[in-house]
Amino acid sequence: MNVLKDYYNINYKYCLISLLICYIYSCTDEFHQLFIPGRSGKLVDTFIDLFGSAIGVFSYNLLRNNVKFKK
Repeated sequence: MNVLKDYYNINYKYCLISLLICYIYSCTDEFHQLFIPGRSGKLVDTFIDLFGSAIGVFSYNLLRNNVKFKK
């Protein structure tokens, strides 16, 4: 979200793009864990990560709208 705000006006579309990027990263991380001894990649973990990302995007927008950032 912070990268996108430098180039675009943040709106609903960019929130979804941020969540999609986070989910894709989560999927690649779980895939990577399949090859690590003692670790396992689980689909439910990707949704837990997505939920955490949604909280982060929501919190960022809440703070951005309520706190004036200095440039």
